[in-house]
Amino acid sequence: MEPHAQDPSTRLQNVVEFANSFKIDNRIPIRRYFRSGKEMLRMADVYNKEGNYENAYTLYLKFLTIFIEKIIQHPEYYTLSPVEKAQFNGLVKEVFPKTETLKQQVLKKFHQDHKQFQEETENQKKQEDLTKIQKELEALHMKQKKEALQKELLKTVKQVEVKSEPSQQPCHSNADKASYPSIKVPAVSHKGVPSVDRSLKPRTTGLKTVVVPALLLNEFIMLAHSNTENNIETCGILAGKLAHNQFWITHLVIPKQNGTSDSCSTQNEEELFEVQDKHNLVTLGWIHTHPTQTAFLSSVDLHTHCSYQLMMPEAIAIVCAPKYNETGYFTLTTNHGLDSIASCRLQGFHPHPSNPPLFEVATHIEVHPNAPVNVIDLRRF
Repeated sequence: MEPHAQDPSTRLQNVVEFANSFKIDNRIPIRRYFRSGKEMLRMADVYNKEGNYENAYTLYLKFLTIFIEKIIQHPEYYTLSPVEKAQFNGLVKEVFPKTETLKQQVLKKFHQDHKQFQEETENQKKQEDLTKIQKELEALHMKQKKEALQKELLKTVKQVEVKSEPSQQPCHSNADKASYPSIKVPAVSHKGVPSVDRSLKPRTTGLKTVVVPALLLNEFIMLAHSNTENNIETCGILAGKLAHNQFWITHLVIPKQNGTSDSCSTQNEEELFEVQDKHNLVTLGWIHTHPTQTAFLSSVDLHTHCSYQLMMPEAIAIVCAPKYNETGYFTLTTNHGLDSIASCRLQGFHPHPSNPPLFEVATHIEVHPNAPVNVIDLRRF
């Protein structure tokens, strides 16, 4: 059912249930949840300023759900300092009135949408009724025209018969036979009036577009070159901003890290968070190299990306394979891969069933040829 077709109160309840459906994964460090909470508020504020009240309301609700009800379920919750808890308690108090105000705006918008849907449905029915009447009139007109043609045909045949009757003179045994002219009934073309097809109206997709600057790939491969030559993986964080309902990757941040031939782990995440706070950025995924292999997601990569995608459904994993001149843009499959990896408790390299697929090529990205990118290499500091 189209959202606009739903009763406004039911539609609002569905938004609330969606926000409440978030689940805490105990394997994701609690400070990453706090990190994502701040990013969530940044996105909600952007939606609010752009007038996208439904998305803003959903994110504010999600934030309240996590940091009032769900976060206390995390085993690391009691390791937080009073200062950290107080900081988010303050944010919760700020979000409450925003959420309540947005609720009224969203409900008003839902009523407008529902009214418009009813008007469109009524107009469509009127159009369909009019089309039906037109077709019936055309069918009646065709029937009348056919009857008129048949009468004209019979009249013509009778006239031919009268002209062809023999005289009173004696008939010869080999009398000429009368020849009757053939009469063709003209074909009548029929064109119906097209009806309105609501299925052709544009529909929203599940994920927002992530715009990737083409320059980002070249910059990253150059920064990773020395590691690649030494068969060491390099990783970076993709960060950016929300604008006009699209995510734009504006920054490539290279954190301090440890790399091997088939893995890479970040260090000093607090330094990374400070950079993102300074530039008001949200995390949109990550990028790493495969120095000697093709572009794919290994079992360790799958688990790494799972934590990104659980927090941000649009998050992407970019894999650069310089040796094979390959670049892959990947995401976990939402119908199987995300849940499967999230429930897997194994660590390190380990096998996963490949059917059904656990990851796929991301289809919600757009590589922009001219978009700029800022590179911040924290390894130099």
